[in-house]
Amino acid sequence: MCVEADGTWVALQGTAPGEPSKVEIEAMAAYSGKVARGRKAAREHCVRHGCACAPGEFWPEAVAAIGSEFDLSALERVHLGTDGEGWCKRGGAYFPLRVEVVGHLDPFHVDRALLSCFDDAAMGRRLVEVVNDGGREAAAALLEACIDMGLARKGAPRVLACLRRNAGLIAVDGPSLGTMESENQHLYKSRMASVPCAWSRPGASHMARLRSRRASGRAVPPRTRAGSATPLRRRRDEGRETAALDRRGLSATGCPPPRRVGIRAAQGIRGLLVGRGALCCRRRLRNGRNWLVGGRGDVTPIKVTPSVARRRSIDPWSVCTL
Repeated sequence: MCVEADGTWVALQGTAPGEPSKVEIEAMAAYSGKVARGRKAAREHCVRHGCACAPGEFWPEAVAAIGSEFDLSALERVHLGTDGEGWCKRGGAYFPLRVEVVGHLDPFHVDRALLSCFDDAAMGRRLVEVVNDGGREAAAALLEACIDMGLARKGAPRVLACLRRNAGLIAVDGPSLGTMESENQHLYKSRMASVPCAWSRPGASHMARLRSRRASGRAVPPRTRAGSATPLRRRRDEGRETAALDRRGLSATGCPPPRRVGIRAAQGIRGLLVGRGALCCRRRLRNGRNWLVGGRGDVTPIKVTPSVARRRSIDPWSVCTL
């Protein structure tokens, strides 16, 4: 199986001074191989996963997504293609121990880094040819000589350090990789960065998850009213409900743990068992107000307005202990 990992950056909105203005979308694509389709090569059984989270959270989720398409118990070898970033290379540690993980440095990044070291593109292409022929050490020695003679640009020492640090991942035998750059561009940045737009951190992560699931053909979890509410709206609704109950003497303070039910469901209940005794109650409407009639004949006003009753949930324990 081939696995590629890389990150792409999108803009953030509402950041405080001194905080990062961008967030990295960590993305992964796993596929069984490539097949020719006309003049192009297409990936088979491709599974994608993307989100904005810590690497320790990303890779367990990514491996779980791979397990939805591939049988991990029958997996023998994984070709892991990265751009040299630490969080990408650590992905091999999350596969089963018996699986052989072969690391590859994306040829696109190697070629781009070497070409950026020289004003003369021909010199960069010669180094690329040396690397592709398997001469990693020779290419590093040539680049170091060019730096000493002043033929390379200022950023060449950084490229030299990267070549030596990832020498074991360059020009390794294996299947063709190098699809992650176009994956990030067409799947994530086309929606999240191609037009002037910015995201919150949770919003960017959710959008990346949604697009990766849809592109992989995996089911998207259905939306719920409670789950789609913003934190501000949840706090506002809870505050209004608590204030309305407190003003009308329906606070649950000191009562047993409440069982919350919808007000429409509560209206149809004829009896509620409280502890060892039963309190039979029924709802009556007097002058636009709700009343609770106890078993002994006493009438206790509930004082819940119809507008609150329609939108809020009421605590039956609070009502029964009046």
